[in-house]
Amino acid sequence: HVALNTLNKVVSMDTNTVQRHRNIILDCLRDGNISIWRRALELSYALINETNVRVLVRELLAFLEVADNKFKLGMTTQISLAAEHFAPNRRWHIDTVLRFLRLAGNFIREEILLAFIRLVAHTPELQAYTAA
Repeated sequence: HVALNTLNKVVSMDTNTVQRHRNIILDCLRDGNISIWRRALELSYALINETNVRVLVRELLAFLEVADNKFKLGMTTQISLAAEHFAPNRRWHIDTVLRFLRLAGNFIREEILLAFIRLVAHTPELQAYTAA
């Protein structure tokens, strides 16, 4: 708990140092203590960048699948922001949104749905893929 708080304070100043502890942080998402995994979740969001977006979002989606409903809205928002900012390509972005739409059900902000519709509308080459 103390270590996660410390890492949360350091992450904005030295992301690389905190990145070295990424696997431990992700392991904390499986902890039964809500306070611990909430801090681990915050850290996970802060660590996402263009080089690790695939790995971290995959872990967050796995966690979303078992997360309590009261946390899903915030999680889908953060995952959506990460996908929007760091997606390696549009297909990955679309796949990510489709996955969390299936996992989170009604726990998704309307703005995220509208952004997804715009993404698909502006990506004609993936419209048939998205609809399939």
